[in-house]
Amino acid sequence: MEKLPAINFVRHNDINQILWNESIFNSINGNIYANYWYLDVVTENKWDALISDDYKWLMPLPAKKKFGFKYLPTPVFVQQLGIYGPGPFTEEICYNFIKHLDSNFDLIDYQINHYNIFNIFEDFKVKERKNLILKLNPNRDLIQKEYSDGIKRKLSKANSNNLKVNLASIRSIIKLFQDNKEKTLKNWNFKNYTILEQLFHMSSLRKTSICVAVYNEKGNIICGAMILEYKNTATFIFSGNSEEGKEKGALPFLINDYIMNAPKNIFYFDFEGSDNEGLYQFYSGFGAKEYNYLHLKKNNLPFYIRLFKR
Repeated sequence: MEKLPAINFVRHNDINQILWNESIFNSINGNIYANYWYLDVVTENKWDALISDDYKWLMPLPAKKKFGFKYLPTPVFVQQLGIYGPGPFTEEICYNFIKHLDSNFDLIDYQINHYNIFNIFEDFKVKERKNLILKLNPNRDLIQKEYSDGIKRKLSKANSNNLKVNLASIRSIIKLFQDNKEKTLKNWNFKNYTILEQLFHMSSLRKTSICVAVYNEKGNIICGAMILEYKNTATFIFSGNSEEGKEKGALPFLINDYIMNAPKNIFYFDFEGSDNEGLYQFYSGFGAKEYNYLHLKKNNLPFYIRLFKR
């Protein structure tokens, strides 16, 4: 039987930032969401962690406290967290971490990464969430041959509209989102924009972010996106699209332009979703494949609180 790593609960201020970031970078499943600086931004410096003695195994805990109860959510602009390490990931190692959640949190609403998928969550309400990732062929021209007919038609339409791709500011992309998407979202918080701007600026300092936009023939911005580059993966973190952009095929034009011109050290394009059928069909049209993850929910609140929440 394998020896399980000894796990310690470590408060945010006691986490060694250098060791943490080195470990995430060296983990076989390290993603940008789990970087120390990224977690600081999305949680406003309010997160703790489960960490093995040698810092090789990590699990960020973006915990909150409300009315005396401890809550474990997944922060905004974070798709998946969970357990990170050198591998191999086994049920025993994952359970060694997960058991701490059940015993230390009153309410759990936490998404774990693709490498943590096991049948050990019988005490949780579990939903498998869809994520689509495109593996980039070093010969970029071959990628387009795998596009669906629908994507090819959209690109042809975009090319006929004389669209151009260039850099943009994060604020201009936020403006597109505010004008065209915000009103359709029920629980969208205005503070999310501040967090997004901070993410962009912090990642820019580390040369891991890019904001690109599509401009019409008059030079007006009609679509834009913020893409984060970390290790060998580009993550499509945020976008805004206008009605004109939708009509002229600006979003597939933008994605295709990035894919064709991505740095040579970028081997994967992570679309960040989606369970939405329309988006799923759109993303898979580029040839992306499923790399799903789990959404864990559990309510350990006292019965009278659960009754009130209904």
